[in-house]
Amino acid sequence: TVWLIDNLESLVKKWWSIYLDSLYVADTYTLWQLGKSSLWSLAFYGKQTQNKKLITQVIEIISTRFKELIQTENIDAVCFAPTSIKRQVQIMDLMKQKLHNNKSIIFLDKYFPWEIVAQKTLKWDLARNKNANNTIFPRSWQKWYSKVLLADDFIGSGATLNISAKKLKESWLATTVIGFAIVGNMDLSYEVISEV
Repeated sequence: TVWLIDNLESLVKKWWSIYLDSLYVADTYTLWQLGKSSLWSLAFYGKQTQNKKLITQVIEIISTRFKELIQTENIDAVCFAPTSIKRQVQIMDLMKQKLHNNKSIIFLDKYFPWEIVAQKTLKWDLARNKNANNTIFPRSWQKWYSKVLLADDFIGSGATLNISAKKLKESWLATTVIGFAIVGNMDLSYEVISEV
């Protein structure tokens, strides 16, 4: 058994259409607990300060659980959510390097036709959903896999992972998509906040 928290019910309560088949997180937060979790703090400050040492520490903490999830769910390929903001040290790039467990990788890209709009800058859920839908695209000529593990760092509204799962299924790249995030929001009843 993998020690992870099932976060799918939060999405089911929030969105009309759910494209993820399962969703797991290594740690959680709610609006009133922001910053009180050690994993949340390490991941948040590592990402914001681009501190490779902190990010590597986070990846070491979640590594066993991530790799066990790949095994227990019989994952065929891994996909890492695309990033919007260019950073010298990307948490998602380090996750991709260290966590794919020798599985094939499916690539999603973010394409902004005008200007870059990061998900975390959008306050309203529908804006995040629309932004994800209009900017996330699978690369061409990729192979289909039965079961894909889709990973992200933080879940705010859940829009990025949910829309990414939609794109993977619509492009015939995955039949089943299992979501994973380092930290997930367990209280999606309020509008998201831009700091996460």
